[in-house]
Amino acid sequence: MKALGFAEKAKSGKLEAGDMEKVVAKYNEDYKSDFYADMQEDQEQARKAAALDALAGMLTEMGSEETTIPEGTKDGQEKPKGEEKPIDVSTQVKLLIEKNAQLERTNRENSEKIETLSKTLENDNPKTEKMKVEGFALVHTDKYAFGIEHSMFDMKKRWNKITVNPKVATLDQPTEEDEKGFKAEVNALGLRLGKRVAYLFENNLLDPKKLMAASTLDISEVGTELGNYYVIRRTDALIARLLQIPTIYDFFPRRYGIQDMEVINNVLVGEVSQAWQKGKVFKGSVEIKPEMGHVDDVSIKLQIEPLVEIERNYLGYKNTEGSDPVKWGMIEYYALVILEKAIIEQIKRRVMGCYVKPETDKPGPFMTGSTGIIFQVLRYIHQYKLQPLEDAAYATYDDTDMLATVDAFVAKVVDNLVDEEIENFTLVLNRKHKPWYIKNVRTTYGKDTDFAGVRSNVLPNFEIPIYWLPAMGDHKFMLLTKPGNIQCLENQPGEMQALKFEGDFEDVLVRSRWKEGTAAAFVGKKFSTKALLEANKFEYQQIFINKPTLALVDDSVTLDATKNFWFVSIANTTAGKKYLDISDAKKGQVYVIECGSATNPQSIDKALKFANITAAWTPSAVGDYIMVVLNDAGTEFRELERCVAGVRSVNAAVQPTLPEAR
Repeated sequence: MKALGFAEKAKSGKLEAGDMEKVVAKYNEDYKSDFYADMQEDQEQARKAAALDALAGMLTEMGSEETTIPEGTKDGQEKPKGEEKPIDVSTQVKLLIEKNAQLERTNRENSEKIETLSKTLENDNPKTEKMKVEGFALVHTDKYAFGIEHSMFDMKKRWNKITVNPKVATLDQPTEEDEKGFKAEVNALGLRLGKRVAYLFENNLLDPKKLMAASTLDISEVGTELGNYYVIRRTDALIARLLQIPTIYDFFPRRYGIQDMEVINNVLVGEVSQAWQKGKVFKGSVEIKPEMGHVDDVSIKLQIEPLVEIERNYLGYKNTEGSDPVKWGMIEYYALVILEKAIIEQIKRRVMGCYVKPETDKPGPFMTGSTGIIFQVLRYIHQYKLQPLEDAAYATYDDTDMLATVDAFVAKVVDNLVDEEIENFTLVLNRKHKPWYIKNVRTTYGKDTDFAGVRSNVLPNFEIPIYWLPAMGDHKFMLLTKPGNIQCLENQPGEMQALKFEGDFEDVLVRSRWKEGTAAAFVGKKFSTKALLEANKFEYQQIFINKPTLALVDDSVTLDATKNFWFVSIANTTAGKKYLDISDAKKGQVYVIECGSATNPQSIDKALKFANITAAWTPSAVGDYIMVVLNDAGTEFRELERCVAGVRSVNAAVQPTLPEAR
């Protein structure tokens, strides 16, 4: 403003009204603001004239070191001569100018931050233990929930209003448009989750620590709007929370890209080296022994109550998570709790599940959605690819002899290893029994640990790592294999998380569908009979397992499902005994009844609880078995497969996805 040349005129008191208007116009141009509006923020409208006088005083100050005002008036009152004091309004004007300059600098800094967003993103210092992200505790505004300028948080949407003020839900009922919008928003969240999981997987970022330790975004995802940044960060935080649910994929990794079946080729190389001699004297062999991995279709199909009830319940007993914005409103809340439950069920199924085709129009138990590790290994035994260590000494243990039993099992494996070292293997044990193991180690090696304490993840005598497998129930499985050998199969990452919400009259339908299975990359040679498998003496075998069966008592006719799921008969006194029932059988649990002795083995008639099996089962050789599962009504058993006289057959009606059934 000094450039306008009015400083001298103001200093001499010759500043005219027209000049003042030019100065005001220059103020508005320089600071992109309205002078009078700025003054109104700090002064009442009645003091507009005094503000013009103050502006004159400011211009006078520009021409001299000190700012004084000639004798005149202040607020319409005559001042005593000789009294020269700075005018308060002038001070306010200077403060306004400084305020505008500061605002301009702030805007410029923000623009520079947005410009460099693709290169270096600020660390938002996440609190990973609670999966909250700094920046989420933003203040709600009139237009946006959490102050995030994105359509997802638009305050015109009813659920955002409820997020900001829960009392809104009690004032009126949602309209049909509200319900449609809610379902559309959840659909968008489900698709966003699925795509984001796939993106994170492709970029090796599907890990909570990587997700929250630094930004995983690139400029193409963020664009120029900071609202997009916060939406993706919220999505990452939700995914990270789901990833914190304990899984088994660190030892049993996921393999993607399998839509139905896939051949996993294994190469068996025989002895190849020899002393040199002249001529074409060849030795050795290379055999390709393929394994077949396959996946089953698994789904979420959930019908939940109308939106009115959802709101009421969410605001009441279901809203137990406080104001954590990761569970924003009802939308993220429902997506999160559904997926948390689905992941927990999936891990249990990955360990102890066994696929069973659902009965028509009957919902199947989650455990029969696909086949997990234990039953896949059991199938390798039934296919004569894997020989278990059948000694009764390794079949079970308790809290007093667990360590001794595990030691004996591993020692037996070491005795039977061919061209392999035990250090290459990892021992898999039931996580539920880890306290027993620690107690046994303390008792046995208490004085020999050199004050280092118990190494609960290492077997002392063999110095091999232990992997504690969750979700195994109370079963005493012991398994030795190489890390990564047994894999969890899927088709595309993020398929389960891609929830779709649809409307059906007043109800809300939730669904997603994905592929799931389990397979080993390397098991061993396949043989046509049990005798040939045993004669092989573990050569090429890469999975070793005990046989944690329950030996039945003499002349048993009823099996107790609370004791085990894998039963083996002994030599019986009486001929012609029949199995009549498996008491306390659970839906979704597959049971195996095996012949352990050729002396008076029990058989099963196609009657009573077993009326639904394909035919009467009469074992004739040790190792013959039948696999069954309880039907939906809980009245009969369905047959999955059987073995008679050493010949295995699969019931394709109940096990249609098995390669052997096609």
